[in-house]
Amino acid sequence: MLPTPGLYSGIAGPAVAVTALMVLFPASASGQGDPFSSVSHPAELCVRPLLLGPADPVPQLTASRSESGADPYEVELRTDGALCRVVTADTDLQEPDASTVSPGTAALYSALLPGMGQRYLGQARWPVYLGIEVWAWIQFFDERAEGNELQEEYRDLAWSVARRVSSGQREDGDFEYYEALTKFKESGAWDQDPQRSGIQPETDPTTFNGVIWNLAQEIFFPPDAEGPIPEESPAYRNALEYYRDRSIEPGFAWSWTENELQQSVYGDIIEQSDETLRNSTTMAGVIIANHVVSAVDALISARLRIADPDALAIQVVPFPDGTRDWGLVIRVTP
Repeated sequence: MLPTPGLYSGIAGPAVAVTALMVLFPASASGQGDPFSSVSHPAELCVRPLLLGPADPVPQLTASRSESGADPYEVELRTDGALCRVVTADTDLQEPDASTVSPGTAALYSALLPGMGQRYLGQARWPVYLGIEVWAWIQFFDERAEGNELQEEYRDLAWSVARRVSSGQREDGDFEYYEALTKFKESGAWDQDPQRSGIQPETDPTTFNGVIWNLAQEIFFPPDAEGPIPEESPAYRNALEYYRDRSIEPGFAWSWTENELQQSVYGDIIEQSDETLRNSTTMAGVIIANHVVSAVDALISARLRIADPDALAIQVVPFPDGTRDWGLVIRVTP
């Protein structure tokens, strides 16, 4: 019999956190208390993780244990990012005897490959962790590849347009360098008078190097100085050293003069690349979190199995009134 609506928590809707996925499938051994037992087959439950969200189309993933008919469900990873359980039979996994369960082994299995600890414990929710793992790795490699392609694109654009004024062979800079190209039309001269000995810093405040030199003066020059600071003074030498370390040398010089539209296009590409690479980092975090949550879930489940197999039941079931797709039920037996 399905639990009454009063047992449902307020967790429902189109999105849940990744940690809530650990309770997507019930861990029933014999079908007793299985909320799907009274649901007409085939039935379906879907979850769209909050951290993952609707994503670009990805290959459909179907996870099933065997072709022997022992598997009560299939798990699909939809192209809209939804992870669904489709119930196809009334059978379930056989849980191992509590005396043979090792919490450490279960946790280790899940830490190595999410879902394997749950599979070891005979829990039906193991494909959720495995599905998230595959999904997250697909997204990670996809976002990383796209980010790297965009990175090469904006670097090539900068070299072919803005950096035509630079000298020497092409040498790519770091991200901060390319980001500066979006903010300044010109890098400015590194040495305004190469004929003189030493370096004569750029003084045009609209250029990148001019801003660096102004900042160096604000940091090292005395605020109450009257007249020019002698080049032999410690303050001037410190300011010049600061300028030399942070200014753009001729080999990395740039100018978007008469190419403002190209600079705008360049800015859009670098923004897209940065966002895509950040997304890949997020996917890496999801992968790590999935390993940790699966391992903790397996450890706790195994300990509870040893202490009292029937003491705790955590289930996600359909709402009987049809107002929402699913809800979370936690039962504690005294």
